[in-house]
Amino acid sequence: MGMKQVKLANTELAVSKLIFGTGSLMRVPFRSARFKLLELACELGFTHFDTAPLYGYGNCEKEIGELLQSNPILTITTKIGLRPPTNLNLSTKSFFTYKAIRKATRKMMPPIRDFSVEWADLSLKSSLQRLRRDRIDLLLLHEAHLSDVKSNGLITWLEKQKASGTISEFGVSGSRDRINTFSELDLPGSFVRQEDADIFSMKNTEVARLAQIRFGYMRQIIKNQKTIDPLEYFSPLIRENREDAVIISATKQSNLRSIANFGELT
Repeated sequence: MGMKQVKLANTELAVSKLIFGTGSLMRVPFRSARFKLLELACELGFTHFDTAPLYGYGNCEKEIGELLQSNPILTITTKIGLRPPTNLNLSTKSFFTYKAIRKATRKMMPPIRDFSVEWADLSLKSSLQRLRRDRIDLLLLHEAHLSDVKSNGLITWLEKQKASGTISEFGVSGSRDRINTFSELDLPGSFVRQEDADIFSMKNTEVARLAQIRFGYMRQIIKNQKTIDPLEYFSPLIRENREDAVIISATKQSNLRSIANFGELT
């Protein structure tokens, strides 16, 4: 059985039930190993990949761009609003060196928040170049607060990008609390909500139906030091929310193979 495909509610975008999240991809130290992991994801039925300029300070988008070149049917999410605290054009080697120095000196700098239309325009153009695409399937506001976009014209800018064909769909990615505040805005019905889901409070309760994509499962299991079979948490949520997609990250091929089985649950 192959990976199930779902059409995100109120949109024309169809994605694999499990989306390959690349937030941890650059934790794999060797480029060849990263690319093998991405290729395996394709073989296992992942057809949608989630990335951002912040991940690997642009290098993650570059490597995903290579994958998209050889697999044109794949779809992609990238984001705007959070950018690295240093030059976005660092080479992969320079990125790893920078991170090592920052870690050793305990001077890890937070990302820069910039939700201005000017930066959004530059960010989108740069992402298109790195991803080697002329269109982004889903562009998300990266951990935006309502105050970041309420009166700066960014939603209007997003609507113009969609009308021009530069992006297919747009929305926001972040915590449920932040996403819920966006209900104050006059948003199109196709506005996509990508939620950092709390699987432990969600178990056996009503899951927020507004979120078309959810993420954060594996991180929460590790954070809560749960020595459990993940099926106990994944299976009910995936079965009960058949039209939602779930972002999954992995840095080892063996883990990715095991996780991919969840994409067959219906």
